[in-house]
Amino acid sequence: MSDEVISNADLVKTLKDLLKSGGDWESIPVSLKGNIEVVKLPANKKGTIPAKLGIKFNPLNKRKGTFFFEAKNYIAYLTNMKESAEGMLKLLKIAEKLNGTVARTTVRDGLKLF
Repeated sequence: MSDEVISNADLVKTLKDLLKSGGDWESIPVSLKGNIEVVKLPANKKGTIPAKLGIKFNPLNKRKGTFFFEAKNYIAYLTNMKESAEGMLKLLKIAEKLNGTVARTTVRDGLKLF
């Protein structure tokens, strides 16, 4: 990916082109930390739901990530993550002990959830 900063107009054009002409599940990586991509999701088989763009957040670079389609959903996600962070860490630490494993994944340097 180029280090050149893309203008807002160019970004809109690129995303419109992806939605109109891109293949199903085609993606464009974004230069933000957290392994973020814009993905064209296909229309449903009946054609009642058109193709749309989703923002895929995949910080651990696994096969699947989390998709967001609206800013309000992303804000709710971040709010819930922040509110449940302490409890989630406690549960994960207990699960690690019970499973007898050590976490093998690391968060990319500089990624801040909140």
